Amino acid sequence: MLTFVNRTLSLLVYLAYITTGFTHGGGAVALKLAIGFLLPVACIWFPEPLGDYTGIIRGRAISWLSVIRYWFAVADCATILKEIHGADH
Repeated sequence: MLTFVNRTLSLLVYLAYITTGFTHGGGAVALKLAIGFLLPVACIWFPEPLGDYTGIIRGRAISWLSVIRYWFAVADCATILKEIHGADH
């Protein structure tokens, strides 16, 4: 149930940003917002596959499974940074 609530709320916020961008700036702004917020939404919707990822990042091997909470934190940080960056422009 909690997963459904998280996904529904994240989708509503995502669509609100895109709709607001389209209303105030047109299609180019809506597309820019859609692409910019795709990572945070993906982190919320698919934390298990992202948490199970093992491979190479920055030339170093990852040999452990990351915690799902880490990906929720990445989503939060990406959203906050997007907001900060968007406020300057």
